[in-house]
Amino acid sequence: MAVPFRPFPIFPPYDRWHPNASEEFPENHSVRRRLEALGVDCLPFTSVWYCTSFLETAAHSWSSGQAESRYGLTSRVCEKMLNWSFLNGMCLLDWDHDNFSKFLIFLKQPPNAWCSESPHTRYMSTPITSYRDWELNDKWRPFYRFIDNAQVGIQGRRDMQRSAQIAREFFAFYISKTGIAKPNCAALVPADFINEAPLNRPSKIHNPSELNWAFTQVMKSPTQVLRSEQVLLYMAIARFTVIHVGQVRYLNQFFKGLNGNWMFHNGQLGAATIELSPEFSDYLERYFIYYGISLNGNIPAVPLFPTNDGMFGYSLDAIRRHMNDVAGMLAEKASKDDDPQIRLLEMSLKRISFASIRRSSEYDSIFRRRNSRRS
Repeated sequence: MAVPFRPFPIFPPYDRWHPNASEEFPENHSVRRRLEALGVDCLPFTSVWYCTSFLETAAHSWSSGQAESRYGLTSRVCEKMLNWSFLNGMCLLDWDHDNFSKFLIFLKQPPNAWCSESPHTRYMSTPITSYRDWELNDKWRPFYRFIDNAQVGIQGRRDMQRSAQIAREFFAFYISKTGIAKPNCAALVPADFINEAPLNRPSKIHNPSELNWAFTQVMKSPTQVLRSEQVLLYMAIARFTVIHVGQVRYLNQFFKGLNGNWMFHNGQLGAATIELSPEFSDYLERYFIYYGISLNGNIPAVPLFPTNDGMFGYSLDAIRRHMNDVAGMLAEKASKDDDPQIRLLEMSLKRISFASIRRSSEYDSIFRRRNSRRS
């Protein structure tokens, strides 16, 4: 029996991406092995090379403050196009309009096997191993969606439009680069197809009282879940900020401004500094006090989620695993609560995550507008 094709990450994380570098291609050995295992009809190395060149060319138009988010969005769409081509045993460079239309249909509601309810890092990284030797993360999936009753949520209209736009830009680049006489297969997107997509991505919503209860339980149950203080800050970032959690690496990215309020900088040259909400500042100060850090001195350059020795940081995947433990704890507590309204929250809390908290936050619309301007 043939083994089903499993999608895999192809491009490096932004901090390991070196445009126009002379390293071997592709740099990561695990990616190279997966490409070598594909059929020759897919022209996997050639297709990935053109996508890499497209990323390098597109990067010239990105401002320094937008570069990381633009790279993340563009590389994700390229990975989806490549993996869909590999799934169908064809070369991305041979797409016609019919292939493009089928890809959009696939994007609209991908199969469960291509989706994860929690985002995962592309690779299994370690501080002492170079990117080229990182193993692929088997938990990674191209799509990050809520799955209810074994059904994947339909992709929102804005995401569909962005994906179609990046596909159109890629094929325009490829045609210009090669001089090949063929129309841009992604030039036209049927308006009715995009309009059929929901205006917003489906969300799993928690109301404010539910979130208040969940936060209180985590604070009251420090011994029931590993890394409860780290998970609590992780939850607070989701609920009370517009920060992309992947941009928070070190504690000293938080600092007090001249007005005494807490600020955040994502570390990118030219990026704006964000003033943090009073609600988040309370959780941030609680976190600093927990680690014995003075609120009035210089914040040390230690990882956001430090290991016990303080030298290294836990990966986001590790924090998400602890978040899953918290979800289980919250669901169990809710099921046994004396309040019947709390007991009704059991299933909702069982699925609580960074994304579901963020989408339930009053800051969510700000976060989406900010990302929309970047794309």
